[in-house]
This record gives sequence, structure tokens and C-alpha cells, in this order.
Amino acid sequence: MFTFASTYLIHQVWALILVGVCARMMSGMGSAIFLTSLYSQIPLMFPTNMETMFAISELAAGIGFLSGPVMGSLLYNLGGYVMPFFIFGGLAIGITPIVYISTKYT
Repeated sequence: MFTFASTYLIHQVWALILVGVCARMMSGMGSAIFLTSLYSQIPLMFPTNMETMFAISELAAGIGFLSGPVMGSLLYNLGGYVMPFFIFGGLAIGITPIVYISTKYT
């Protein structure tokens, strides 16, 4: 998220393309790591209602894919190019401890 926010500082086309491609690669790797761990942990954490939890996780992803562009465009109109990246990136970093604590089990 924060790499895309810094692209407005780059004025050379080749550097912008390089940073954009690298940022998308890092984003794709992070998404692959997250989804792999998510789909492997759901059966371990919820063996009795696994299908329901898969449906809830897909529902949450769908809501995010639908509402993300709308909220991003609103933030863009309010604060410019970097505002959506900093807000969504800050929320992702801020929610990490909450998710860690709430999913910790023995």
C-alpha cells in the first residue's frame, strides 16, 4: 500500500513502471501467502462448520472488493492521491494485532 502512495514522487516513466510492477508483485505474493494460510486454517479452527466459515470469508472478500473502490474514490476526492493508500494501509497495520489476538488458540 505505501509503495503505491509514493509513486507520485517518481517523475521518470521507467522508474514509475519498475516501482509499480515491483509493488504489484509484492502485493500478489502477500495475497497468495494470506489466502493459502486462510484456507488451510479454516478447517483446523472450525472443523464442524467449515463450509459456513468458507462462505463467510468469501462474503467478506466480496464486500471488500465492492466497497473498496467506492471508499478509495471518496478518500481520493477528500485528500488526494496518497490518502486512500495511507488510510487503508494504516487500517491493515492497525487491525493486525486484533486479528492475531482473536485467532490465537491452543
